[in-house]
Amino acid sequence: MLEQVHENNSEKITTYGPKKLHCSTGIFDSKWIILVEGRADIINLLRAGYDNALAFEGGRIDESIKEICEEKEKVVAFTDGDRAGGFILKELKSVVHVDLELRADTGIEVEELTPKRVDELLSPVKKQMEEELSAPEIKNVDDGPLAELCKNKFSELNESLEAIALDSSDAEVFRVAIPELVGKISGQSGIKYLILDGIITQRLVDAAKTAGVENIIGHRTAKLSDSDGISLKTFRELGIASS
Repeated sequence: MLEQVHENNSEKITTYGPKKLHCSTGIFDSKWIILVEGRADIINLLRAGYDNALAFEGGRIDESIKEICEEKEKVVAFTDGDRAGGFILKELKSVVHVDLELRADTGIEVEELTPKRVDELLSPVKKQMEEELSAPEIKNVDDGPLAELCKNKFSELNESLEAIALDSSDAEVFRVAIPELVGKISGQSGIKYLILDGIITQRLVDAAKTAGVENIIGHRTAKLSDSDGISLKTFRELGIASS
């Protein structure tokens, strides 16, 4: 029976990136990702019902991991409960932003945990993600007017990979493809709202500050180091979209 479980789990394992890092097949569609140390950890998580794990496989953390993590809503690091696991976690955090750090019990490796114990550690994260991805609801009643404005524009923009800039009278200043947005903002003035079918990045925020933009609204906000002086909202926070 154990042999059959192993074979079934093996079918759910593939590779990711140029270094062909081991991962479970669910990482590509999942909104969150679990970073583990090796292939055996992935198999153990599969036994517990978690198919969104990627192995960084110790040593130097490959840059491709950073790329996929930037696309996810939440990044969980799940490392062994020994001293080496602590060092590896530190190395991992130097490359990617980790939202939650989980460790196996002291002296135990992730691959040695029972499926029940794996679920005890990971189920709170899974529950949180399910709640966050449920039907969107406006978070702040003061955002009502902004939500109404963005709701009207969302249907135009969604899946267009474009952005719209509006002035204080809600009149359109320009509409442009996302890859051209940062360059388009440079030298502009009078933009109050920037509504985009994309991710709010630090590069975009920096350019928007220089141009005097007051509000940016997008699908998701990347990990930012500085956003002072500008209001950032997601469509979900405005009760418009679930992702």
